[in-house]
Amino acid sequence: MDVCRVRNGVGLLVLLLVLLWIPAGMVEGQVVAAAGQAPLGGMERASLNFDGGEGNNDSYQPVTTADGRYVVFQSAADNLVLGDTNGVQDIFLYDRRTQVIRRLTMGLDGAQTDGDSRRPAVSAAGDVVIFESQATNLVLGGGNGYWQVFALDLQRNVVEQVSSAVTGAPGDSDSGQAKVSGDGRFVAFASRATDLVPGDTNGRGDVFVYDRSLGEMARVSMSPAGTQSNGNSINPTISADGRYVAFQSLASNLLPECNGIFYQVYLFDHITKKLTLVSHQAGQMGNDESQRPALSADGRYVAFESWASNLVVGDTNEVSDIFVYEVETGTVTLASVGANGATASNVSGSAVLSADGRYVAFASLADNLVPDDHNYQFDVFLFDRQLGQTLLVSRNGAGGVGNGPSISPAMSAGGEYVVFDSLASDLVPNDQNARIDVFVLGGASEPISTQTVFVPLIRR
Repeated sequence: MDVCRVRNGVGLLVLLLVLLWIPAGMVEGQVVAAAGQAPLGGMERASLNFDGGEGNNDSYQPVTTADGRYVVFQSAADNLVLGDTNGVQDIFLYDRRTQVIRRLTMGLDGAQTDGDSRRPAVSAAGDVVIFESQATNLVLGGGNGYWQVFALDLQRNVVEQVSSAVTGAPGDSDSGQAKVSGDGRFVAFASRATDLVPGDTNGRGDVFVYDRSLGEMARVSMSPAGTQSNGNSINPTISADGRYVAFQSLASNLLPECNGIFYQVYLFDHITKKLTLVSHQAGQMGNDESQRPALSADGRYVAFESWASNLVVGDTNEVSDIFVYEVETGTVTLASVGANGATASNVSGSAVLSADGRYVAFASLADNLVPDDHNYQFDVFLFDRQLGQTLLVSRNGAGGVGNGPSISPAMSAGGEYVVFDSLASDLVPNDQNARIDVFVLGGASEPISTQTVFVPLIRR
């Protein structure tokens, strides 16, 4: 599946890293936020095993629930839970309140999965987890060698395949990059499969929304007239109520003002069927790549990253920046800024929004967003759009930048908790595994439980 495009031979490093990485941590010192900022607190590592030991392989791509209690991530470690001998990447759920870690990706009849699983998404309450997998034994009749999207309902203990063809068989090509609505009902994902809906003959990657309640699939990367897109559409995200879907597309026929030279970001309203160009200013589309959108809970704000220089006045840094589009006003503002509104000195990407759109978390290689950033690594930051202040998230015990790269942020609804993955070894004490770990900034937790929980699952 087309994930990102190379720009001027350099490539969108932020995007590539985001697809590959993770963080680490344990209880650490307090971080004092400016008045009115999200009340971030201590640092903890979520990718610890059942008895509090370190993972023996990389853990990354974390997401968290609305209250920040549950952290879901992928890991190649085989010592996070007992009995992990399948030699593939699995999806894990860590409960920060009880300190219990669970392996979620289990096969039929309790067998271990026979293929990698990755890129989890989680509902607001943590009762539904979405992921993509190459495993053939997650559901009956599942698996055909392609990446497929699955939904795990933890309340009903049911796994279902989302990327199913009209016939009920697995889709005939790769599907992934899934996101889920707040209640777990709607799943947005990208796919190159041609048999998920009737009449898919464009030979391009498309964006789909699956209604788990009604069992209905809709293709949303279409022109308002219902014409199939003539370019790849990828990286969807969905609002909490499932009404809005944002995605990036290289198509030239979705809207009249788009020429297909660069990826542009779009917003689709599932109720009105209106398609809006997000990556534009003053009627002009972005003059370079725009991608990886994120939505506020109500779909009012869209954050995205872009190399375009014409989205805001004075953008002369020639690197990817983080922007926020306000749907009601049609305005675009810059979020990857340092003191006094200075533009970032290097690339920024992987933006996520708090539920109300006030806070933007992102990863950046810039060294001028906060003072004394001299590690020459990607760091994770939190920008308060109301106060215009930027806070360092991936900080060590002394309050400085970590000694390794940190990326892939996600956050709780109110922005109180930010999860990310990192190769840094100084974010928490006793980090000695030299692996990418998953971390949480925003309050101390209780000691790790020695209990390991395996979730009994029913497949359909």
